[in-house]
Amino acid sequence: MKQIFCSLAIMASLSLPSLLCAQTAGTVRDVQIRSIDFTSQTLELHNFGSTTWDLDGWRFCTHDEIDGFDYTGAAGLNGQSLAAGESLFIDWDNNGSGGDTINVNSLGGNWIDDLTTGGVGEAIQIGIYTSSPFGTAANLVDHVQYSFNGDDVNGADNRGTVAESANLWTDQNLWVSIDTDSTGLILDANPFPGAGSSHSPTSYSALTAVPEPSSLAFLALGIAGLASTRKRK
Repeated sequence: MKQIFCSLAIMASLSLPSLLCAQTAGTVRDVQIRSIDFTSQTLELHNFGSTTWDLDGWRFCTHDEIDGFDYTGAAGLNGQSLAAGESLFIDWDNNGSGGDTINVNSLGGNWIDDLTTGGVGEAIQIGIYTSSPFGTAANLVDHVQYSFNGDDVNGADNRGTVAESANLWTDQNLWVSIDTDSTGLILDANPFPGAGSSHSPTSYSALTAVPEPSSLAFLALGIAGLASTRKRK
């Protein structure tokens, strides 16, 4: 991490959760995973704070119950920065374009095959780190975990312990619930208004596509409208 906000004396006197908050609350941890689009396979990283952050050396760890850990390259985000109020989109399909979008292929390393859980017993964890090692809580900037029906899937929860000890996730056993109709996730609000706040499943909402009305539905609406018009005459 490029900016340290605690003196050695303060660091020696604080517990790990307090130390992490003193170092990062309101600073680097204003960079958060704001949305995940299952359809386009795109993840949005957003800066809720007032400081521009240099992303050199930052890496993603994506993980599911089958793949194990997938790490993006150590230099994949070099040269990128995230200004206050801006977003950076990580696009899996390699179709992204523009200065605010990076294709997964250009990050190096590995990325999870699919951001969508396919069904029962499937779960995903995603974290963004300032550097490795990935098991070190102080290196973790943000974390999200979601599963089919919110089930606790032991094979995919290895990073939950890191996120919980980093005060980034309330309980490693709790997951955002999605189902086969879910089209993505969105962060409802900035969950770090002050030191000591953590993500939880209630911080996120699962999105569902609104189905287009069928021809029969249009016909029913037309009939209802016609009946209403006749009553008014």
